[in-house]
Amino acid sequence: MTLNLSLVPIDEDPNLAAIRAILSRHGILSDQRWLCREFGGAEMHFETSWLGEGASSFYGQIFQAELNLPQCELLFELAVEGNLVLTPELGPPHLLVCGNTHSPEEVHDETAPPWLEEICFLDSARQLHDCLHGEWETFRSTFLDQGTDWGPREQWPESGQLG
Repeated sequence: MTLNLSLVPIDEDPNLAAIRAILSRHGILSDQRWLCREFGGAEMHFETSWLGEGASSFYGQIFQAELNLPQCELLFELAVEGNLVLTPELGPPHLLVCGNTHSPEEVHDETAPPWLEEICFLDSARQLHDCLHGEWETFRSTFLDQGTDWGPREQWPESGQLG
């Protein structure tokens, strides 16, 4: 199984110096925005925004990756040091916060139905790996469990009932 996800900042500016250093240290920083290479024993397609002198923002996308533990270690490090969150293409979960970089209040979108916004808070690359490989409910935020404008969790549709 391969997975796709994005790395994006929430309101604050990303730490571009840290992102560049991490990508460089792992041999991923390149003049090219699109890179396909083996990382952690498996192929990983990685696209980033331009990171040259004068860059002020960042996005990264991972395509068709196994997201094995070494790849998750890289993503966890990028998220924590770069002040980024991860958004898997297919959810749930829909938003992953690594290393206590953001609070539930910062990442919760009050305009979105909460059943379309399952957020997980992760303390390690191992937890990120487990979350991306089916164990996301273990790390699911309970921030919205008391209810929202959309009602209490018990009234929300199950993921399989959507659409």
